[in-house]
Amino acid sequence: MNQVDYSTIPGPSRQCVVCGRDLAPVSKHPSVLEVTEDGQPERRDACPECWEKIADREFFSFWLTHREPPKPDTRRSREEHRAALMRLFEQMLAGRDQRFRPHLYLLAHTLMKYRLLKWEGTEKSEEGLERIIFRNRATDELIRIEGIDLSDDNLIAAQREIDFTLMAEETEPSDSASEEPGPAQ
Repeated sequence: MNQVDYSTIPGPSRQCVVCGRDLAPVSKHPSVLEVTEDGQPERRDACPECWEKIADREFFSFWLTHREPPKPDTRRSREEHRAALMRLFEQMLAGRDQRFRPHLYLLAHTLMKYRLLKWEGTEKSEEGLERIIFRNRATDELIRIEGIDLSDDNLIAAQREIDFTLMAEETEPSDSASEEPGPAQ
């Protein structure tokens, strides 16, 4: 017998080789390996009912294939992501906590990307701090963020906290709108 290249064996097929039934919803089903006359491996998958019809044939090899159930798609749509970002931005802005200034800066620029905020410019506050001004495109409200420490460490930490907060929001029920935003304790 010729050398068989097992790396060319395909993955499980979607249909039973005998009856054509869809195998996707079946968690376990028999699979066989036959070698063609020219020495090529050929995989055949059968539903459990049809296995009884072909089990008495000679095969090069056979095994029980275990199929993982398809995982649900938990990704957010673009609109849901935009809404979550805006909700987090508004919560942090309403809290007026100075710790969230780098967060607000990052979120504002992300919201500009999604065309929810528009850059209006910068100005100096009475205390001499630089203030960044954005316009909310939906409400036409001006939003001012001032005194931001844009060091790399602060921005990296803020981005991690934003990502963590958004991931936590995905796994919690939607009642989290009343909760205080911020890093996990």
